[in-house]
Amino acid sequence: MTNSRKFVEISFLLLLILTASLFAQEQRLVAILPFDNEGSSAYDWVSRGIEEILYNKVSDLSPLQAFEKETLTRILKKLQVTHTAEISVKKAFAIGKETGADVIITGAYKVTGDRLKIHFRLISTYTGNDIFNDTYTDRLSAIFDMHVRALKQMLNTMALTISPEEEAKLERPLTNSIQAFESYCKAYAEFQKGASMEVVAGLFKKAIDIDPDFWEAQYNLGVIYYNFDRYDKAIQQFKKVVSRNSEFFKPYYGMGIIYFIKRQYRDAIRNLKKAIELNPDYDRSYYYLGRVYLRMDSIEQAIDFLNKAAKLNKNYAPIQYYIGKANMKRGWYKTAIAAFKKAIKLNPNYYLAHNALGEAFYRIQRYDEAMYEYRKAIEIKKSFSTAYFNLGNAIYKKNALEEIVEAYLDILESRYSGLPENSKERKMAEELKKLKGERSMAEQEVYRRMIQAYRNALKYEPGFFEAAFNLALTYENIGQLDSAEYFYKKALESNPRLVRAHMRLGRLYERQKRYHEALEQFKEVVKIEPSYFADTPKLGEPYRYINIIEAVLQEYRAKYQQNPNDPETLLVLARIYASIGRYGQAREFYSQVIKIQPSNREATLALKKLNRQLQKM
Repeated sequence: MTNSRKFVEISFLLLLILTASLFAQEQRLVAILPFDNEGSSAYDWVSRGIEEILYNKVSDLSPLQAFEKETLTRILKKLQVTHTAEISVKKAFAIGKETGADVIITGAYKVTGDRLKIHFRLISTYTGNDIFNDTYTDRLSAIFDMHVRALKQMLNTMALTISPEEEAKLERPLTNSIQAFESYCKAYAEFQKGASMEVVAGLFKKAIDIDPDFWEAQYNLGVIYYNFDRYDKAIQQFKKVVSRNSEFFKPYYGMGIIYFIKRQYRDAIRNLKKAIELNPDYDRSYYYLGRVYLRMDSIEQAIDFLNKAAKLNKNYAPIQYYIGKANMKRGWYKTAIAAFKKAIKLNPNYYLAHNALGEAFYRIQRYDEAMYEYRKAIEIKKSFSTAYFNLGNAIYKKNALEEIVEAYLDILESRYSGLPENSKERKMAEELKKLKGERSMAEQEVYRRMIQAYRNALKYEPGFFEAAFNLALTYENIGQLDSAEYFYKKALESNPRLVRAHMRLGRLYERQKRYHEALEQFKEVVKIEPSYFADTPKLGEPYRYINIIEAVLQEYRAKYQQNPNDPETLLVLARIYASIGRYGQAREFYSQVIKIQPSNREATLALKKLNRQLQKM
């Protein structure tokens, strides 16, 4: 009996040792909370400094991963966590539940004279208790060394080991000057207060003047130029950093983002790939590289890099949002829905994700869910014009499905209405008539809601021509032709090349027997997209059977004689000749456009297409 008991105890002890050993190898997800200032407000900048050091050092340690700061800030606000140094057991549980973090690093500090006291707490989110709690007091200038000692003790407490290379990185200070570090931290404090670029950049420059090898300050000077839309100046600063420290990945990353914004995709890819080569563990480089490829419609590559970003950081909502957008592009709507839902879980106020989720539901004809998401996006951002537009479309589509039901009711009614008056089937027909009457009233309500949605879209974005066009269509459907005409014209004010609007406006004039005005709209269609009339160029009797394509062609031939170097005249002639199969003449006119405007995209693409067609012939 005794031997059996000993065996059980030894087995249990062995199991504990093995479990501890395995747990020790796992990466810990760390929530880094702001440190409270318990002293003079003149040293508020130290809180930023402590956060900066912790995020910087944790990112260099493979056993630890810092929880996404942007997401954590929202969670702390949601949980009403203000004094982070006094995190209770209950709050620690709540933070762990919301973030999935294993531990929390938090604390407080106080500066007295030239002395700094930092109280570090390492809290388990599983028990809510401190697993490390210690206070360090030293010179303010020893702030980096204090963090090194504290982090080493935390790692030791969690039975985590780091490599010699990681230890060297841990011990390397961001700067050798506390004055430079103070200026650096104050720069961001001023930026958050809304200070001018000159004030913020001035503080970064002061830090750099004190310590020219303070690479984070050098890089962040470029970031400030970027934040104030001074992209050329930012790139100039990033290149300056690279020229002095080519192994520092962040300036390559910064240049990659700016080239992406400027649509210089090759330069963006080159710089982001260099950033990844120098630091393969930084999720944002993969994220932006994925966005570059998405913009270029290289969907598979986009998804590959976005998934790599998500693997490194599963708590950054925009990564999931763009994974969803990429899957939308390749028609994988259910996969997109899952990604958008993840983005919303990370950031419930992510109105773009709510709208995108609505678009995914719309594509698979789940219109009620689509409308819910559009309304949620509007609730978060009242001026979000795209969500109003999408809402109007979803209301229409849902009603279009109900029209199928209406047609089915018509069939049933006609089937049963001729039967004897007292028959069960005849009573069913009467019930169907009543139901149809209710449907008619509901249809009016549908149009009212559509009009309201499209009007709101235009209210917040007056140049939203798609919303104006759909609003015009809605008014035309309910017979309010004056309003329809007004909004077709409104759409054309914003986009004079909107063929559909010219065509609908022409048909509307035709209904009103305003044939001269209708003809002018049809001519505009021919100028922009002559293929609309290519098969049936002759108009009806009210137009004296005019050949609309020939009429516009003659008009523009005359214009060409007067001014053979007008690009728009040349383009109209080229489009018409291409639509009627006279490819040689079309090619000639497109070639003339390119001679005048070498970067004309329409002419370049059309000429390539024509050359392929002529080769086949």
